Amino acid sequence: MNAEDSISTENLDETLNEMLLWHGTSPAAAEAISKTGFKIGSSTHGRRFGDGAYLAEDLSKSISYTQPDSNGIRFVLLCRATCGNFYYTEASSESNAHENAQSQRANTILANPSCSGPREFIVLTEKQVYPEFIIQLRT
Repeated sequence: MNAEDSISTENLDETLNEMLLWHGTSPAAAEAISKTGFKIGSSTHGRRFGDGAYLAEDLSKSISYTQPDSNGIRFVLLCRATCGNFYYTEASSESNAHENAQSQRANTILANPSCSGPREFIVLTEKQVYPEFIIQLRT
Protein backbone atom coordinates (compact mmCIF):
# COMPACT_ATOMS: atom_id res chain seq x y z
CA MET A 1 0.00 0.00 0.00
CA ASN A 2 1.31 3.44 -0.94
CA ALA A 3 1.00 6.45 1.37
CA GLU A 4 -1.07 8.17 -1.32
CA ASP A 5 -3.71 5.41 -1.07
CA SER A 6 -4.69 6.53 2.42
CA ILE A 7 -6.01 9.85 1.11
CA SER A 8 -7.27 8.65 -2.23
CA THR A 9 -10.61 9.94 -3.39
CA GLU A 10 -11.30 6.54 -4.95
CA ASN A 11 -12.65 5.19 -1.65
CA LEU A 12 -15.21 7.99 -1.17
CA ASP A 13 -18.90 7.18 -1.51
CA GLU A 14 -20.33 9.47 -4.20
CA THR A 15 -23.92 8.45 -3.37
CA LEU A 16 -23.47 10.18 0.02
CA ASN A 17 -21.65 13.16 -1.50
CA GLU A 18 -18.68 12.10 0.60
CA MET A 19 -15.71 14.46 0.26
CA LEU A 20 -12.30 15.25 1.67
CA LEU A 21 -12.43 18.79 3.09
CA TRP A 22 -10.23 21.04 5.24
CA HIS A 23 -10.93 22.47 8.69
CA GLY A 24 -8.60 25.10 10.14
CA THR A 25 -8.57 25.57 13.89
CA SER A 26 -6.50 26.28 16.98
CA PRO A 27 -3.94 23.80 18.32
CA ALA A 28 -6.11 23.01 21.36
CA ALA A 29 -9.23 22.49 19.24
CA ALA A 30 -7.33 20.23 16.80
CA GLU A 31 -6.27 18.04 19.72
CA ALA A 32 -9.80 17.97 21.18
CA ILE A 33 -11.36 17.12 17.81
CA SER A 34 -8.86 14.31 17.27
CA LYS A 35 -9.80 12.81 20.65
CA THR A 36 -13.56 13.33 20.84
CA GLY A 37 -14.68 14.43 17.36
CA PHE A 38 -16.44 17.59 16.29
CA LYS A 39 -18.95 19.34 18.56
CA ILE A 40 -21.66 21.15 16.62
CA GLY A 41 -22.80 24.42 18.17
CA SER A 42 -19.40 25.29 19.64
CA SER A 43 -17.95 26.88 16.51
CA THR A 44 -15.51 29.73 16.95
CA HIS A 45 -15.91 30.87 13.34
CA GLY A 46 -18.74 33.31 13.96
CA ARG A 47 -21.54 31.09 12.68
CA ARG A 48 -21.78 33.07 9.46
CA PHE A 49 -24.09 30.38 8.05
CA GLY A 50 -25.51 29.10 11.32
CA ASP A 51 -24.62 26.08 13.42
CA GLY A 52 -22.44 23.33 12.02
CA ALA A 53 -18.89 22.18 11.42
CA TYR A 54 -17.28 24.54 8.89
CA LEU A 55 -15.15 22.93 6.19
CA ALA A 56 -13.64 24.12 2.92
CA GLU A 57 -12.38 22.55 -0.28
CA ASP A 58 -9.67 25.21 -0.49
CA LEU A 59 -6.78 24.86 1.97
CA SER A 60 -6.08 28.61 2.00
CA LYS A 61 -9.66 29.28 3.16
CA SER A 62 -9.19 26.91 6.09
CA ILE A 63 -5.78 28.36 6.98
CA SER A 64 -7.47 31.74 7.42
CA TYR A 65 -9.37 30.22 10.38
CA THR A 66 -6.26 28.92 12.17
CA GLN A 67 -4.59 30.33 15.23
CA PRO A 68 -0.83 29.69 15.40
CA ASP A 69 0.72 28.21 18.51
CA SER A 70 3.67 29.85 20.29
CA ASN A 71 6.05 28.42 17.66
CA GLY A 72 4.08 29.76 14.70
CA ILE A 73 2.61 26.35 13.85
CA ARG A 74 -0.90 26.34 12.37
CA PHE A 75 -3.18 23.30 12.45
CA VAL A 76 -5.58 22.09 9.79
CA LEU A 77 -7.52 18.87 9.71
CA LEU A 78 -8.16 16.92 6.54
CA CYS A 79 -11.63 15.48 7.11
CA ARG A 80 -13.88 12.96 5.46
CA ALA A 81 -17.34 14.49 5.28
CA THR A 82 -20.58 12.86 4.22
CA CYS A 83 -22.49 15.82 2.86
CA GLY A 84 -25.70 14.16 1.67
CA ASN A 85 -28.20 16.65 0.28
CA PHE A 86 -27.13 20.28 -0.05
CA TYR A 87 -28.81 23.51 0.91
CA TYR A 88 -27.16 26.02 -1.44
CA THR A 89 -26.70 29.71 -0.71
CA GLU A 90 -24.87 32.52 -2.49
CA ALA A 91 -25.42 34.97 0.37
CA SER A 92 -22.34 36.50 2.00
CA SER A 93 -23.91 35.63 5.35
CA GLU A 94 -27.06 33.71 6.33
CA SER A 95 -27.09 33.10 10.06
CA ASN A 96 -30.22 30.92 9.87
CA ALA A 97 -28.95 28.76 6.98
CA HIS A 98 -28.84 25.70 9.25
CA GLU A 99 -32.57 26.13 9.97
CA ASN A 100 -33.35 26.65 6.28
CA ALA A 101 -31.33 23.54 5.42
CA GLN A 102 -33.16 21.44 8.01
CA SER A 103 -36.56 22.63 6.77
CA GLN A 104 -35.58 21.49 3.27
CA ARG A 105 -34.25 18.17 4.60
CA ALA A 106 -30.72 19.03 3.56
CA ASN A 107 -27.74 17.65 5.46
CA THR A 108 -25.12 20.24 4.53
CA ILE A 109 -25.00 23.92 3.68
CA LEU A 110 -23.00 24.67 0.55
CA ALA A 111 -22.11 28.35 0.79
CA ASN A 112 -20.71 30.07 -2.28
CA PRO A 113 -20.82 33.80 -1.45
CA SER A 114 -21.56 35.88 -4.58
CA CYS A 115 -20.67 32.80 -6.70
CA SER A 116 -17.04 33.81 -6.31
CA GLY A 117 -15.82 31.21 -3.80
CA PRO A 118 -14.05 29.79 -2.10
CA ARG A 119 -16.94 27.54 -1.21
CA GLU A 120 -17.61 26.41 2.34
CA PHE A 121 -19.38 23.25 3.43
CA ILE A 122 -21.16 23.36 6.75
CA VAL A 123 -22.22 19.92 7.96
CA LEU A 124 -25.09 19.94 10.43
CA THR A 125 -24.25 16.93 12.62
CA GLU A 126 -21.13 15.50 14.23
CA LYS A 127 -21.81 12.13 12.60
CA GLN A 128 -21.13 13.63 9.15
CA VAL A 129 -17.49 14.60 9.68
CA TYR A 130 -14.46 12.49 10.59
CA PRO A 131 -10.97 13.93 11.03
CA GLU A 132 -8.53 11.82 8.99
CA PHE A 133 -5.27 13.76 9.41
CA ILE A 134 -3.92 16.65 11.47
CA ILE A 135 -1.51 18.71 9.43
CA GLN A 136 0.89 21.18 11.03
CA LEU A 137 2.08 24.12 8.93
CA ARG A 138 4.79 26.60 9.84
CA THR A 139 3.97 30.10 8.66
